[in-house]
Amino acid sequence: MGNGDGTFQAPRVFAAGSFPFSVAVGDFNGDGLLDLAVASGGSTTVLVLLGNGDGSFQTARGFPAGPFLGSLAVGDFNGDGRLDLVETTYNSGVSVLINNTRTENVSFLSARSFVSGGTPFSVAVGDFNGDGVQDVAVANFVSAGTVTVLLGNGDGSFQAPRVFAAGSFPFSVAVGDFNGDGFLDLAVANSGSTDVSVLLGRGDGSFQPARNFAAGSGPLSIVVGDFNGDRRLDLAVANIYSNNVSILLGDGDGSFRAPRNFGTGSQPSFLAQGDFNGDGFFDLVVANGGSSGASVLLGNGDGSFQPARSFAAGNAPVSVAVGDFNGDGWQDFVVLNQVSNDVSVLLGNGDGSFRPAIAIAVGNYPWSVAVGDFNADGRLDLAVASSGSNDVSVLLGIGDGIFQAGQSFTAGSAPVSVAVGDFNGDGRVDLAVANRDSNRVSILINSTR
Repeated sequence: MGNGDGTFQAPRVFAAGSFPFSVAVGDFNGDGLLDLAVASGGSTTVLVLLGNGDGSFQTARGFPAGPFLGSLAVGDFNGDGRLDLVETTYNSGVSVLINNTRTENVSFLSARSFVSGGTPFSVAVGDFNGDGVQDVAVANFVSAGTVTVLLGNGDGSFQAPRVFAAGSFPFSVAVGDFNGDGFLDLAVANSGSTDVSVLLGRGDGSFQPARNFAAGSGPLSIVVGDFNGDRRLDLAVANIYSNNVSILLGDGDGSFRAPRNFGTGSQPSFLAQGDFNGDGFFDLVVANGGSSGASVLLGNGDGSFQPARSFAAGNAPVSVAVGDFNGDGWQDFVVLNQVSNDVSVLLGNGDGSFRPAIAIAVGNYPWSVAVGDFNADGRLDLAVASSGSNDVSVLLGIGDGIFQAGQSFTAGSAPVSVAVGDFNGDGRVDLAVANRDSNRVSILINSTR
């Protein structure tokens, strides 16, 4: 800091990555205070240190660029009034980072913890007792598996847990009205078996004894949809050991027909549904944990699916979610990659094909990703549960398929599943997180203003 007479104060040091090579100055968040941008030759990210206005700087935030960064400069390259960055990258030319700073932010109150059951592994949301308040269902990963239901009080708190028997080692739970009585039911993928359990709801928060229906080997993930257009809910199940998806067509009375199986990639671990080619039929996207990609199965509208098409993602995909992330009217999907600690964003072309994946860093050892508009700006955001860092990261969407760096919120011990819902009735999207190692569910109430 200059004293104004040609002398300077003692240096103040701020962390800036490995082998920093170049530094540039600009007001990158429009607060009137100068910030720093640093290109680090030892990494593939540009670090931005936001200024506090007193000569100190906030902790650096990293933004992906190219390999072996060199010279860095500042300019407004798209004419939006925000300062962008351009840097040289070894053997790769230059990289331009367009500034997508928004004034909107997102915040959550400190997590509140509620007892669930033995080793909670999946969480889903629904109104199970018809009181207009959203409740939570949790699949508990134990040999004599159970499902825990936490009935909401409407203020973000929950009643004592109610436990119902399921199958062997439940891994995933989904919600739907399978017998058309107006009450929500539960479907559970039992990973230690070859079946799924269906628990029909009584409408008061309790459930009938589980009925089991055959699927494939090692069911890990289950979703609900009408795959044959008969207005009855069906089930799609990802089977990790048989490398396929089982489709169980519903009869409308809570029972399901024998499975029809369709091949996927290696070790399918999670699936989601969407309409990726705009034909009005449900399609499926599957994260293949034994590979570095995802499979897309286009639906024919009669309960059958076309052969799987593979798309590259990151290392060890474990979760997938669907949404229109760039506002073009076509559905896209994101794949959560456990070993590479990132999400892959694949933007849809509207014909069942997708553009190359865009990687965005998340927390350590992530398990689950969910989609919601957490800051109410009309753009879809992501929530990622990371067991290695015991937190949930929220990545705010820019609206063009790109997401801001994650904001972290503390959850419980080893969070492995995240779901969205409005648990206090204020119209904002909250989070429910299943914490594997603490046998509890964390509720994060959205306090964004």
